[in-house]
Formats: sequence, structure tokens, C-alpha cells
Amino acid sequence: MGRALWIALAVLPVVYGHPTLLTVQTELQTEERDRDPPHLQSESPNSVIYKEDDGKEFFLEISQDDTENKLPTPASDVESNQVNTAMPVVELNPSYYQARRAAKAAEHYLNYHYGSPFKLFSIRDIKSATLEELPEGRGKYNMTFAVDDAISNKTAGICTAEIVFNRTEEEKTPEVHCTCDDLLKVNTSEAENSFFHQVMQSTKLVEGEYIPDSFGFIAPEMKPWWQLGILASSFVMLKESNESTLYNMAQILSVKQQKSEENSLLVDYDVLLHDFISQEMIQWHIQASWSPTTGVKVTKCTLQPKKHSTTPATVDSR
Repeated sequence: MGRALWIALAVLPVVYGHPTLLTVQTELQTEERDRDPPHLQSESPNSVIYKEDDGKEFFLEISQDDTENKLPTPASDVESNQVNTAMPVVELNPSYYQARRAAKAAEHYLNYHYGSPFKLFSIRDIKSATLEELPEGRGKYNMTFAVDDAISNKTAGICTAEIVFNRTEEEKTPEVHCTCDDLLKVNTSEAENSFFHQVMQSTKLVEGEYIPDSFGFIAPEMKPWWQLGILASSFVMLKESNESTLYNMAQILSVKQQKSEENSLLVDYDVLLHDFISQEMIQWHIQASWSPTTGVKVTKCTLQPKKHSTTPATVDSR
């Protein structure tokens, strides 16, 4: 009997808890409830008070066996788990019109920044092209293409380019970034220096019109001026380019050398630009300077009113 009594006394704290500890826990819970305002007192022992950033507090019921799944996820964890939804990149057929139009803008960029009256770049072959749709209605083309020197017909190298068109009501110049491996190896400095010094030492200012003529003929002495006109026009053609244009310079209506106080040629051009897509001929007045050291710089360009006829009829005097 005595042994059974001792066993019963030993089991009671395990089943019901130690009487002294239970009393202390009950008193602590009572004190905590008394300290909290009535609207924050929880009726459930398995609830916690959750406070939001704006100061609002509420009870959140949780189970003892699933606490981690019931607690709210911190905002920082939500942001870190969000998937970065990048815009899709579409691979284009290199012969497709979108690739050719973007490459033409890169060609204008190369000629304006790296060309000369004896060095004109022409894109021969588009190796690869992709299109990525960017936010705010922009399209980014990444391209690789082969470039030739159109004057010497020599290979100028392989270039990679990024062309971004802004599809907004206010048309902006396409953003072009271009890198070429052998572009600067096309050395025409001797011909450029000879032409420059010859013109600068001459007392007669150069003038010409309708280059080429209606037969496509360009006098040999006017070819550097024709090619310089392409460089100057490349500034305008790049500025006016978008995904619905394909510009080339069709004709120089007039070219007039101006007196310059700087160590550079100063030339006024009236040119016809041909948009292959719309088949429209657009006339621009362009003032540009050039020297072998500084390259071409357009100082003024103005769109001219449309005219019904710009090329004179050819008269056979034979």
C-alpha cells in the first residue's frame, strides 16, 4: 500500500504538471492579460499578436504543429522570390526586312563616324539578328554582319551592333552601339591628305550640281564630293531612320564649297534622299565640315519643301 502511494505521487506531476509550476504559469498569464488592453487580449492560447507596418494589430491563430506555415511571410522574402519576367528575345531571319532595316541604320552610323571621301562602308552580309521588346515601346536589335569598303570593294571586317528604335510619337534618333574588329585597318589616309591639301590650296571654290546625272555618270573629279555628300547625308538618314524606313542618298542636287576660317572644308549640299519603303524622294539642305583629322561633322540640316521636279531633262546636243 505504501509503495503504491509513492508511485501515484510520482505520476501526478507528469500527467497534470507540477502543482507549483502550474500555479506560477497561471499567475503569469493572468498578469500579462491584465497588462494588455482589452482589444488585444486573445481568447486562444495558440494565438499571437501580429503588428503590420501601419501600426494595426490583430490576432493570428496558429497551430503548434504548423507554426512556420501559418505565420505571414516577410515582405523581403516575397520580393526575393519574385520571378524576373524578362522580355522575350526573338531570333530573326538575317534576310528578313526587320534585320535589313536595322542593319541600314548601323551602316549610316558607321559611315558618319568612320567614313571619309575615300572610304564608304556597306553591309554585305548579315550573319545573325535578334529582336528584344523593351519597356516603353522600344525595340532592341542585336546583330552581327560583314562590312565592305564600297570604294575599294575590300572586306572591312565583322561588326556587332546594338540598335534601339524608340517607337514613340516624338521620333528620336536610333541608339546605335557598334564594334568592328578590322574596320580601322582600311587605311586611306594618303588619299585623304592629298585631296584635302589640294582643295585647301586652291583659290577656286568647288561647285557642282546633279551628281550623278540622269545617266548615272559622275565626273572623276567630283567623286570625292559625292562620297563626302553620302557621309553628311548619313547623319540625316540615321536621324530619320525607324523600323519602317530604308534610306539611301539618291542624288546631289547641288554642292557648294564655302570659305572657312577653320582648318577644314566647309560644304553646302542639297541632296535627295530615297526611302525605299515609301518610294518617296525627300530633299534636305545640309551644311557639313570635313578634314582628315576630325572627320565629317554636320553643322546644319534642314528639310526642304517638296517639289514636283528636281532633275533637269537631259538634252542630246549631237
